Amino acid sequence: IFPWLPLTTTDRHVLSSNESSLRSSNHTLIWNTCELLKDVIMQDFPAEIFLQRPKIVQSLLSLLKLAFGGDGKHRLALQSVSCLQQLCTYLRNRLNFHRDPGFFSNKQDTVSQNSSLSYCHEARGTHHSQNPSPGSSSPRPSVVGRTGQRPRGDGQDWDAASSSGSSSHAHVNSRISVHSPLDMGHIDLPELETEDTLELQFQQLSLPQFCVSILESAVPLLRTGSRQVIIRVLELLAEDMTLIGEAISTDIWDDSSLFGIDMKEKLLLVLGALGETMCYHKSSVSLERPEVMLVHHRMAFLSTSLFAVRLLQTLLPVEKASEFLPEPMSTALFLLSLDMPISLEYPNIHEAVVAYLEQLSSENYSIYKRTAEAAYSIECTCNFLSDIGKEGEKNLLELVELADQALRSFSYHQHFPLIKEIISICSKIWKSAQASPLLQGESQKVLLHMLSHPLPQVKAETYRCCLEITKECLGVHNVTKPVSSLCNGIHFLLHPKVLYEISVFGIQEPKSEVNTAAKAILLYLLQGRLMMTALTWNKFIESLCPVIPILQGYADTEDPLGNCILLLSKASSDTEEILPCTTRLKSMLRLLLVKKPSVRSLALKLLAFHLTSEEGADTKRPLIDARVLSRVTNLFIVKKPIELKLDDRRELVIKLETVEKVYEIFTSDDVDLVLRKSAAEQLAVIMQDIKMHAVVKKLCLIDKIIEYLNECVSQDGKVVECLVQPCLTLLRKVLCGDPVIRVSLSQQSSLLTLLFRVSLIFHEDCTVVTEVGALFCLLLFDEVSRMDMWSVNPSNKPSLPSVFSLPVSVFRRYHLPVHVIGHHAVSPYSIVLPLSADCLALKPVSDMLRIAWNLSWYHGSDNLLKQMNSETKTQEFLQVLPACTEDEKLLIDIVHFLNKLIKEQRKNSSLELLNWILELLLRHSANPLLDLLVLTESQEREETDDIRTAVRQQLQKELIALFDTLLLNFMEVTDRKCSELLYVFQTQLALKLLQCLKVTDAPHFYGLPSLERTLRGMANLTAFPGWSSHSPLTKPLDVCVKYLSGLLEVITSFYVERGGNAMSFMGKGVTKSTILCLLHLSHEMMAQAGSSEWMSLWFLPLG
Repeated sequence: IFPWLPLTTTDRHVLSSNESSLRSSNHTLIWNTCELLKDVIMQDFPAEIFLQRPKIVQSLLSLLKLAFGGDGKHRLALQSVSCLQQLCTYLRNRLNFHRDPGFFSNKQDTVSQNSSLSYCHEARGTHHSQNPSPGSSSPRPSVVGRTGQRPRGDGQDWDAASSSGSSSHAHVNSRISVHSPLDMGHIDLPELETEDTLELQFQQLSLPQFCVSILESAVPLLRTGSRQVIIRVLELLAEDMTLIGEAISTDIWDDSSLFGIDMKEKLLLVLGALGETMCYHKSSVSLERPEVMLVHHRMAFLSTSLFAVRLLQTLLPVEKASEFLPEPMSTALFLLSLDMPISLEYPNIHEAVVAYLEQLSSENYSIYKRTAEAAYSIECTCNFLSDIGKEGEKNLLELVELADQALRSFSYHQHFPLIKEIISICSKIWKSAQASPLLQGESQKVLLHMLSHPLPQVKAETYRCCLEITKECLGVHNVTKPVSSLCNGIHFLLHPKVLYEISVFGIQEPKSEVNTAAKAILLYLLQGRLMMTALTWNKFIESLCPVIPILQGYADTEDPLGNCILLLSKASSDTEEILPCTTRLKSMLRLLLVKKPSVRSLALKLLAFHLTSEEGADTKRPLIDARVLSRVTNLFIVKKPIELKLDDRRELVIKLETVEKVYEIFTSDDVDLVLRKSAAEQLAVIMQDIKMHAVVKKLCLIDKIIEYLNECVSQDGKVVECLVQPCLTLLRKVLCGDPVIRVSLSQQSSLLTLLFRVSLIFHEDCTVVTEVGALFCLLLFDEVSRMDMWSVNPSNKPSLPSVFSLPVSVFRRYHLPVHVIGHHAVSPYSIVLPLSADCLALKPVSDMLRIAWNLSWYHGSDNLLKQMNSETKTQEFLQVLPACTEDEKLLIDIVHFLNKLIKEQRKNSSLELLNWILELLLRHSANPLLDLLVLTESQEREETDDIRTAVRQQLQKELIALFDTLLLNFMEVTDRKCSELLYVFQTQLALKLLQCLKVTDAPHFYGLPSLERTLRGMANLTAFPGWSSHSPLTKPLDVCVKYLSGLLEVITSFYVERGGNAMSFMGKGVTKSTILCLLHLSHEMMAQAGSSEWMSLWFLPLG
């Protein structure tokens, strides 16, 4: 609360009269009263007076409700908005004044020095301040010719805020009669008793109450259909928010007092209303609406949102958001977080919105994060396409990174030409022998992501592009061309991971475009040996080997691709095998597990040839003949598959010594076979617990098992046949629990042949055959069981999981004699799209992505702004005098906009803009903007038209405000041309302002609003040294003399003839500005005059 200010009867009468006028039903009277408040009364009275006597404020707040009315009532609401905005500005000035330590005093008298009675009080006795201002101890003479003296005040009587005034449209034709205090008689202090000071002090508004009252009354106006109302209300709220930052602490949310609770309730209602307003304007932005309405709601949403977030930042700490923030505001913040233009233009506001959103709703925050990821992906897409089209050397690694990011937004933009460009880049990278491993790895990652993309169209287009390149490199049309110059183009496909993706998922894709292309790619590769160099073919076979377990599932005697796959297992006609020996043997054994009988029969023939040509085949059982082969076509097609599962008990059930003793029995040649069999069965049971494996590994168990199996297949091996089944079980459990041993044994062709012979010997024993089949599953599919081998980013130390699992596609294509865990039901390279279809269907999400695409595609909006020739159109309008009232109204808006623009650019002034405005103002033929400051004779005759007069007064107000802003902006200009233009402008403006200063013989004939504006403009102008010296037609001293004459007339009428203006606040604005002008003028005349003759001009005759 500000220090209390008692008022004189005159000032109380002024306030009472204006308050009554505001409650009138006469619209013109209300309009004129608002103009008088803005242009005179608020200039003269300290701003806190209007809080201490709040009836005027309350009336102004009531007028805001007229914004929704018809018949031009909204213009009265705009007038009220302008008054309140100006009051907020002046309250901030007064608040800063009271906080200035140079003026601080904790002493409170009955009549404060701030009051309009302070001068009368000081005449009766000196006011002692603990911190007097300099010179306060000695009286000073009154102004020219007055013999009365009074002590100097503390400076507060001079603090009538010097704002250039409101910018609202106004009607001003107020010529008030301000009677001289000398005519009112002497007023004694006891007359104050007629005013109940204590009651008034109870009724006054505190600064927080005033701020919140404005919020309560003004925020509902943000839903009006008038753009002008919304803009002016937001300007008011911006000023109010600055005051709120000074008046209301964030501790209010912890305040449990009645005042604190009341303030919280009101603030929460305001925040809820703001949220609803934001949602209303956001939902009203639709392409179906007329453009003018679309622009209106968009601008309203943008402006209201900026205010709302700044208000939140001022009032509510982020950590308290979830506790207090109303639901409508939470919804509005979610919409705001997805607003792309705001996030780009106001990054700090966007950051604050996201911080609040994170506290309010994890679901909405997640949607925002995923949408932002998609928007970034869109930006990367457009950057990639832009960079790829540029000539010259390209940064391939950067392009690959952009491509990888671009894949995540395909579901939105579906710009499929991008795919071909990415595939071409991948092919180009792998074609070069000098490409870095990092670059190759990153490009391969992108290719895998595309081959496995969740969007079917992307996957289909990727396979189509890969097939095109494969055909181009390996097609028969290239038969006459040098092989080496072509086949390098397919190197990007020749990698186990790529072939794995194509074999496991491409061929099995339900979409025919994908599976057809995948099969064609593999067919071209398998049949393309003659079109490849030896290096490329070897690279292909090397990459193919780990994938053969998958690929053989498609082996078929009747299908072109299946036939090519079968050929891998055969020896070529020139005795050169396609696959390494062990790999080929494994491939033949694997064919025994496929589902097609014709393939299994072919496999048996291939294996028969292998067994008969094996070293020492004639000493081994069984003897291979047609009779044996005819019985084993379905050898491993078992009815009861084995469960490949081990136990992992917490504690050891069997002692280690016991295990060692059992092992000794099993391995001892001296022990009876029955006991050895029993020991083997016991070991098999023991090995079910994976914790026991470490003990047995040390004892060379596997070597002994293989020894028994070799003995079994020898000619006299029938004697040890009883040990085979437990040995196989033991071996299965060891391999199941130890990936390292499994990898090692899978490369031993002798073991694989041995196991097959055992299965043939025991072909009628289902248990033994199933065990051998299980061992084949472990050894023949080992490559595809290791998931780390197929990960996008494999670790340096590949993990070897103890649990054996196989890709789901193996289950589909083979008849396995085991039950195992499946993996890779979906591709390990498949990316997760940031947005689901449901999220994309949300309008705020799709709007954000649409704007993100357009901004990225057109590289921002700067080019569009450059194409708008707004400067030329504005210049054309500013160079011609307005022809009618409507032109004048438009000119008011343009000047108001220019004023705002220059103010916003003050910290980083644009020389181009300043030079343009100055050149416009200083044209030789005519200076419309300067000329409009002074009414012509014909315009003076039209003064009877109230509307026309109001418009012209408002235009003058806006022009003076613009010129004041220009002068302030040029203070730090160092450009020579700009400075020279400024000097000429200063003098021309000085001459025009002098014309505006129409002074007659008594104060009641002054147009006070116009006079105060003119004098404030003069005070700002004359503060610049040399302001009078740049006119080609008038000498500097002549300009100064004319100024002196006019200013002395004003000060004589408003100060000297009224007893020093000591008792009322009325007229203090005029007095202050005039004295400042005189002070500046004295310095200018000293600088411009060659002698001291001019000093006599400052004396006035007494009378």
